[in-house]
Amino acid sequence: MEKQRILLAHRSAIVLVNLTEELRRRRVRAEIDAVQSGALLIQRQCFLPAGVVLVDLAFDGAERILQCLRSDPSHPRVYACSEACSREALPPWAQKSADGCGLGGTPVGAICDALLLLLESGATPEIRAANRARRHEDLQRLLFLAGVSPHLKGGRYLREALEMAADDPRLLDNMDGRLYPALALRLGDSPANVERSMRYAVCRLWERMDPGERQRLLPRCPVPPGNKRFLAALDRRLRESAAFAAAAAPHITSMSAHQSAPFSSYSEMSSVFAP
Repeated sequence: MEKQRILLAHRSAIVLVNLTEELRRRRVRAEIDAVQSGALLIQRQCFLPAGVVLVDLAFDGAERILQCLRSDPSHPRVYACSEACSREALPPWAQKSADGCGLGGTPVGAICDALLLLLESGATPEIRAANRARRHEDLQRLLFLAGVSPHLKGGRYLREALEMAADDPRLLDNMDGRLYPALALRLGDSPANVERSMRYAVCRLWERMDPGERQRLLPRCPVPPGNKRFLAALDRRLRESAAFAAAAAPHITSMSAHQSAPFSSYSEMSSVFAP
């Protein structure tokens, strides 16, 4: 399977360094390339097509660059960066051609979130299916080793919530308005019961963890966390584990001859997932 690529093209070396470091810190399952001119962007995209391209609209000929990317047979997703204060202030050609926009003052983390969403949405069905299957397996193992009983209603709700968050991470930002109602509709329950069952499962799970395990999952959290904080921590750990698995893929064959047994404890799994 061909590895995905992200191409960052911006005038500022500082912006490129910050974006590259943040994406690598997140262990993104893609190769990251960076250039500082529109000419290099076109050249790089011709020889090494990227699935997602970030373009600085301050480049000379930015309109022509976006037109070239739109006619690219590899169909990259385009994210435009501008100093404009709103999307409406962008040129019409940028509004039409860009799949996403980073405006003046947009944090690096928000730009990286948008790039990753574009990367996932632009992935082939085979890549998305492989990512989803790997995440499902990691999720099942993580919850089992953490002590969540498959027969506990709140445990099932936690699993479903994390499955849904894999497709739309923004669900975790609006638990009351989006996640609980969506789970209730899917599982035939009320939003209030979903929240209560998940809270009970989180408290039970927190009580069964030893202090070291709690510290690895949620540092500086002496009391049972709320549903949102706990789900966000698990979701982050699952994404890190998926990136770890992708990075370790070339070594899987040689490792399997020496270690084929599953993890024996949540501590062991946490040590592998630890960033």
